[in-house]
Amino acid sequence: MDGAIMVPLDGSIFSEQVLPLARELARKARVDLHLVHVHRPVWAVPYVDRLASYDGELEEADALVREAWVPVLLLRPHGDGTAQEAPLEFRHILIPLDGSPLAEQILEPAIELGRLADAEYTLLHVVVPPVMLTPPPSIAALGPGAEEGGAAPDRAEEYLAGVAARLRDRGLRVHPTVALHPSPAQAVLDYARAHAVDLLAMTTHGRTGLARLALGSVSDQVLRGADVPVLLRRGRKEPARDAQRGGGAAEPAAVAGPSAPAAG
Repeated sequence: MDGAIMVPLDGSIFSEQVLPLARELARKARVDLHLVHVHRPVWAVPYVDRLASYDGELEEADALVREAWVPVLLLRPHGDGTAQEAPLEFRHILIPLDGSPLAEQILEPAIELGRLADAEYTLLHVVVPPVMLTPPPSIAALGPGAEEGGAAPDRAEEYLAGVAARLRDRGLRVHPTVALHPSPAQAVLDYARAHAVDLLAMTTHGRTGLARLALGSVSDQVLRGADVPVLLRRGRKEPARDAQRGGGAAEPAAVAGPSAPAAG
C-alpha cells in the first residue's frame, strides 16, 4: 500500500478508540500514520455548538466522505455511545456491487486492505423483485448501473462471475453471491451478520440535498446499521479503469471514527 493513513481526532477519548486499528494497519502496510486535529476559531463556534453531539459529528464526517478524494474507513458508535470493537485485521470483506463501473471503484481500496491479512472477499449483488418496487425504481437499486425493475438473478450471477474471475486471476479468494431482497441495504447488513464479515466496502455516490433524500442512500443505511467498520470511497464519474485492468496504484486512506457519516 502506498501513501499514508490519516486519523482525524477531536481531543476526546471517544475519537481515540480508532487508534489501535489505524496503528495496526499502518504497521502492516508500512506507511506513515498522521494524526490530525482541526482547531476552529472560538468566536465562530457558539458554546452550544461545541457540546458533544453525535449529530454534529455525523455532519462533519458526512462532509469528509463527500469531499475526500481518498477512501475513508469509518467506525459507527453504538447506541450507548461506545465504539465498535474493531478487529485489528480484516479477514472477510464484503463488497456490494450493482453492476456499474462506479460501484467497482471500491475494489482496489478494499483489496489493498485485505492483502494485509490475506483476506477473502465476497461480492454481493442484491436483486430486488420487480413486484416489490415502488416508483421511482432507483430508490430500491444499489446504484445507477442496476436495471429498471431489478436485474434478473441469472444476469447478476453472470456479472459477478466475470468480476470474480478477474480478481481470482490475481490470486485472490473471491466468492460471488446474489441475494433476492426488497431492500438492498438490509440484504447487505443481513449477509454481513450471518457470515462473520469483518469489513464492509462500498462506493458512495456523494449525493446531497434532494437527490440524496429521493434515492434513499443505500450506503447511508448500511453505515448506520453496520456492526462492523465500513470502508467508503466517493465515486468518480470516470470509469473504474483500475478495476477493469485488474490492478492499479493504491491511494492513501483516512480513518475516521468512531463517529460516522450519513453518506450517499
